[in-house]
Amino acid sequence: MPLLLFYFVAIWMLQSPGLEGDESRHLRYAQNLLKGYYTTADNPRLEQGPGYIFAIVPFLFLQLPLLYAKLLNGVFVFLGVIWFYLALRDFQISHRRALLASYFMGLYIPLIKWSSTLYSEALAFCLICGLIYYFNRFLRTEQHHWGNYLAAAFMLGFLTLTKVIFGHVIIVALLLSGAGYVFFSHRKKFLRSALVLLGGYLVFSPFLLYSYALTGKPFYSGTGGGEIFYFRAAPYANEYGSWFSPADIYINESEEEPSRRIHGDLSDLIKNHKPFFDEIKDLSYVERDSAFMATAIENIANHPKSYLKNTFVNFGRLLFNYPFSYRYERLSTYGYLIPNMFIIVLLVLAILPGLYAWRRLPFELMALFLFFLIYMGGVTALLGIGRYFILLVPVFLLFIAYVFSKIVEIKISKNLSN
Repeated sequence: MPLLLFYFVAIWMLQSPGLEGDESRHLRYAQNLLKGYYTTADNPRLEQGPGYIFAIVPFLFLQLPLLYAKLLNGVFVFLGVIWFYLALRDFQISHRRALLASYFMGLYIPLIKWSSTLYSEALAFCLICGLIYYFNRFLRTEQHHWGNYLAAAFMLGFLTLTKVIFGHVIIVALLLSGAGYVFFSHRKKFLRSALVLLGGYLVFSPFLLYSYALTGKPFYSGTGGGEIFYFRAAPYANEYGSWFSPADIYINESEEEPSRRIHGDLSDLIKNHKPFFDEIKDLSYVERDSAFMATAIENIANHPKSYLKNTFVNFGRLLFNYPFSYRYERLSTYGYLIPNMFIIVLLVLAILPGLYAWRRLPFELMALFLFFLIYMGGVTALLGIGRYFILLVPVFLLFIAYVFSKIVEIKISKNLSN
């Protein structure tokens, strides 16, 4: 309970009085749901899944201050830490080490920072920790395991509704599970893993059906991916593949707020991209998404070295939230750099003995680790930013804790003076 109180106090102190970034978008979708629809049928704009939107709708319906919706993020994080601790104990990690790892994760600075906003990271973090706990129990328990299955499938499905990129991760993981079932042992566990993946995709499928009804495109989860990929494939020397809002392109014309507070001179950005934005601005959101995607693919084909450069930078941006195109240097970078540096160093030190003694690693741990490596590859290929690394922290810390508890034996001599 002291940890939950800490979250409430931190959120109250860190929250911004106004709306920032994607907060206004989340509120717009929540208000749409109160009116009986998610997006307009004549020109659908599917920028994200509805998972987090479902969580904040009741606060708008009851006309409560937005602070209450932000405080709910503290509850999400607290539940996630509890599930993470229970998962560590199920992996036979001692109470002391499990508690230490749980507090390290619960006090992870980027997680606390983003929990003070109307962003979906806290909910996604909670669902990931729940998925880790119930997935492990479902695969390990021989009897009375269907409750664990339903919980694991729901956690995965609602996670995908919250972060639609996991829909693609599920498809890749299903293919790998099928290959594992055919070519490797542990066939029963591969089958159970596939059942969880299918169950999660089933929870996600109503949103895909809704999207299909509006756009006519099967398995279409959003209209924002093309725009992100367009900037990701930008072939300009002074750009690093980071995304920009159309408000940044049309600074003096857009009704949206440009990101002047964090960006410097955007004249080169406007020169590089405004002509193309002018060409497609009258298209529908779906048509615009296709145009962005086609141009991105063309840029990659014509400028592969630029895309490789952006990929390298994108990976660094995922780990350390740096660098961004045309952005001022900010002290907040240290909030990602310092804790992530410890996690990455410990992870590298754990991977080497883990690979050497891979037969001693539980199937459940390897399956979870691989699943989130697929996610890591996906965000690296599309859009890597520091807050997306939050979703990798639970499984990375789980792997580190297991290796240094069960595989690597550390002995400290009591006779150091001798």
